[in-house]
Amino acid sequence: MTPDRSMTSVALCAALDFFDDCTVPVLQWLTSGPLERQEEYIRACAAYAGNRYADFGLRGQPHVAYDVGNDAHYFIFKQDNNGTCIIAGEHPPKFSERDLL
Repeated sequence: MTPDRSMTSVALCAALDFFDDCTVPVLQWLTSGPLERQEEYIRACAAYAGNRYADFGLRGQPHVAYDVGNDAHYFIFKQDNNGTCIIAGEHPPKFSERDLL
């Protein structure tokens, strides 16, 4: 039996403007690791596309962060609209309203 490798996405109501210093652009992440990263990124893009708030106008390339607690990467898609961020991953982090202020 293969493990469930599906990804989910979460839309944040406030823009994340603090992530540039603790993440890497997805192209840098892809080129600095094994080929399996491509499949992980494709699954993240599918999770993003499936989010009802996705408008596909991105402010820049997605960024990748690492969640130590879940030993997993997650992807931050920052949209060009009002700055809505959509986070995709196998275990996307949870933010409280207080964290977003």
